[in-house]
Amino acid sequence: MERNNFEKQKQSLLKAISSATNVDDLIPLIKSIDFPLDELKQLLSHRVQSSKDKDSINKSYFEGCSMNIVLASDMQQHILSFMGVVGPYETRAVCKNWNRLSQQNERNYLVEVCKTANQLSPIKHDKAHG
Repeated sequence: MERNNFEKQKQSLLKAISSATNVDDLIPLIKSIDFPLDELKQLLSHRVQSSKDKDSINKSYFEGCSMNIVLASDMQQHILSFMGVVGPYETRAVCKNWNRLSQQNERNYLVEVCKTANQLSPIKHDKAHG
């Protein structure tokens, strides 16, 4: 009886695999059947290396790679500069790199504010005190 149940389960799994209409349908199965990560990496690497479809590679690059790979740090920092320093928590929470870049933008902003303040109202030193 147990053998019969085991075979039914295998057949149901095979049916679920063959009836999958997209990768999302297979993700729970990949996670649960102890699919070796190295084997999956090798399969994907082979697919990328052998691909001649520029559109597919381009789509995979932009959808599958981290924004830290796709966009250079200076470009990310420039984008973040439009957020200003009003709501830095939201941008800092995205990832470590955005946290670092947001902090740098805040420092840059404060330096500019200090420069502007000094230009508008220069500090006069009293010769008697220093």
